[in-house]
Amino acid sequence: MHGRIALVKDGQHPSGKITPQLLREARLRQRDGEWLSSAKGPFIRRYRGKYVAIRNKKILAASTTMKGLYSKLDKLKPGMVLITRVQKPTLVYLPSPNAALKVESIR
Repeated sequence: MHGRIALVKDGQHPSGKITPQLLREARLRQRDGEWLSSAKGPFIRRYRGKYVAIRNKKILAASTTMKGLYSKLDKLKPGMVLITRVQKPTLVYLPSPNAALKVESIR
């Protein structure tokens, strides 16, 4: 449901080092991703198909386009955030090791 965290180009701080503060922020954004992954139905339906910016387990901004989300974030200036697109969850059913894979979308 969520993407990877991009710190800066090539995962490096502009000085070439990953600072303790940058590492701490990355860990917090990872927790935000875990929080989003555990979100329930009403929350998912509200943001489905939208790009969202998350910080400290809160949705700071949402938009149907990445450009729109960046525009909102430019006004907020929140610092490092997790940006991802909320997708419709997929249910995978595997009744036994030899069975064929069946995939259904959850509505």
